Amino acid sequence: MANNNVNQVTGATQAELNAHSEQALIELVYVRAANDLLGQAMGNLDDALATTQSTINILTGLQNLKNQINVQSKSAFGFDYATGTVHRQVAGNNQEIIFVDSNNVIHVTHMPMNTTTTDPTTGSTRLTMAFYSADAAGRITQYEPTYQIAASEYFGKPIDPFFAFSSSTAPGYATPLNGAASFLSSLKAYKSSLRLEISALTAQTPSASRDDPNGLLATLKKVYGELPSNFNFSTVENWVMDNYNTHGSTAAGSAGALENDLTTALTAAQSLNDTQKEKVRQFLFIFQEYYQSASAVLTSMTQIVEHMAQKISS
Repeated sequence: MANNNVNQVTGATQAELNAHSEQALIELVYVRAANDLLGQAMGNLDDALATTQSTINILTGLQNLKNQINVQSKSAFGFDYATGTVHRQVAGNNQEIIFVDSNNVIHVTHMPMNTTTTDPTTGSTRLTMAFYSADAAGRITQYEPTYQIAASEYFGKPIDPFFAFSSSTAPGYATPLNGAASFLSSLKAYKSSLRLEISALTAQTPSASRDDPNGLLATLKKVYGELPSNFNFSTVENWVMDNYNTHGSTAAGSAGALENDLTTALTAAQSLNDTQKEKVRQFLFIFQEYYQSASAVLTSMTQIVEHMAQKISS
């Protein structure tokens, strides 16, 4: 991620060299070179870390926007195991009762909710199969097809997610809600910020690595290209839904593709961020070792000079 000019260190001039003692020369040349070289490298890493962290924040924000979906749970299973009938509420305060008789004829009865009907065979106020057929031996054969009607209706319907906002005028979509930024303004801001980070990352990435399909730059470009091309409600809704509510078409096979690309980019950003943090720790270690070696050299020089002075004076 470092720029090519990281190794361009300004050397000491001859005038500077002539004006200093040996100890000062060590400080000037040896330590100064370390400061320049490591300082530039740390500066480049700091820029790269800032870009990567900003990218992670943007991708996380986009992920939160894509999570703005709801799922409507199913109502209770409509089969009454005690009576062998299908019960479900219909328009108004009415209930619909479905059963299959011994001749496999489907019967549908409507009556107000919570209405009790007297069974003429048993005298019970509960609806039973005997109410619909005097043939007690046929109740099992009637029970099974009635259950199949309920099961087919209940399990045959897919559970589809839907966009959390019903329209462009829904509260919180285009207008702020409870002090938080609106969904639409957040999406626009993230798209604009991602474009800027891609530009910054392009400058920081060596040219040989810019086309790496598994690199962060390539994955970010793919995510950016998949963001809504315009901010019409239908376009934004399609981006959020990601074909999860599509059935019986070729588009159903690509359900979750946008989510996968977003996850891949976020994983790449986090991986690069960890790598950069490790490089920072390595540079700090080198920085410490370099200064310790410079201190050791200066200490040795001082001891040599003192020893020479003692020899001269003796």
